[in-house]
Amino acid sequence: DGAGRRTEIHASLGPYAIAGPSATAPFLLGEGATATIVLPGSRPWPLPRGFTVAADAGRARLPDLGLLRDYLPKTKALQIGSGEATLTASLTRDASGRRSEAVRLGGRATHVVLTGHPAVFDWDLHADLSRVDPGKPAVDLRGSTLAIDNAKVSTFGEGGGWWGRFALEAGSAFLGEEPFFRGRIHAEARDILPLLDLYGTRVGIPAWLHRILSFEGLQADGQLTLGRRLIQIDRFAATGKLLDARGRLRIEGKRKRGEILLTSGPLALGAEVRDQTSTLKILDPRSWYEEAVRDPLVIAP
Repeated sequence: DGAGRRTEIHASLGPYAIAGPSATAPFLLGEGATATIVLPGSRPWPLPRGFTVAADAGRARLPDLGLLRDYLPKTKALQIGSGEATLTASLTRDASGRRSEAVRLGGRATHVVLTGHPAVFDWDLHADLSRVDPGKPAVDLRGSTLAIDNAKVSTFGEGGGWWGRFALEAGSAFLGEEPFFRGRIHAEARDILPLLDLYGTRVGIPAWLHRILSFEGLQADGQLTLGRRLIQIDRFAATGKLLDARGRLRIEGKRKRGEILLTSGPLALGAEVRDQTSTLKILDPRSWYEEAVRDPLVIAP
């Protein structure tokens, strides 16, 4: 200002386009962006203590989600198909140095293939980047959330309508490393059926039990590890109105290993998966499960 007590820098950007790998297809189309930097004093450089930043990338559109395949880690566990998404991003820094950085990405009727299962769903991802340290290869993503709605998976017998809410309680992405993600996740969902399909088409559970498994009010926690050819779910525990579940699962390429225990009061049912073979455990499944999970979760050559 005129008295030299502070300096304000304002910047704005009109509509823009960022090219993708193909010169004929834009990767990102933005409506505009703004940024304001407030400095205590009249000297903009070096940046003095107590400066503040407020930046807003506005609303942008990704016309073709398939272009993300060129930027994300190559993995056969999740393959992105067709769909469009919207993107918003913001960054703030207060005078004490506290940062808030967030990216929101969402899509409708997005087509993907998850471990060989075609799926279509609506989604909204909120990535909390406040703890990211540019000097470290690990990207701390705790506090990020993912909402999925109107999901339909090819192996479901009921059609669409599945929903889930996922919160990353602790976890990081590891740039250039394998596996590239590890985290602890809390989930709320309509039911447990998608997890059972990952084990392998309901792991051979009789059709008359499917209605019992389709309960609302699922609350779950587990450890998730992702790699280019790896999906691992460990220490999974879920509770619902009629059913509790515990389990673990490792998928490497086309190979699988996992155990799951379903309980409802005094009743219990277990299932063991080895590659394409699933075996139901009916006799004393609780003891079987406790013994099985003592072994390391690895797939033998």
